[in-house]
Amino acid sequence: HSAHQSDLVRFDHALFEIGHFYYQKGDFDKAKESFEKMRTQSKNRPSLVSALYLARIYLHKGDSKRADSILIPVI
Repeated sequence: HSAHQSDLVRFDHALFEIGHFYYQKGDFDKAKESFEKMRTQSKNRPSLVSALYLARIYLHKGDSKRADSILIPVI
């Protein structure tokens, strides 16, 4: 790993932890912000797990089409 790649991995982990914190508190809008930012990042474990949480948020809001659009590329 280069130093830049290591920084990106730590950044992804931090974004995931922030999103997960807000998700656990029930603040889905703030959680969604962090998880959405991760969708543009690489397809590492934190970004894949964040896609699952993001889909759950959209399902909670009744938007199953948006949830599907997030999950289909991951599968």
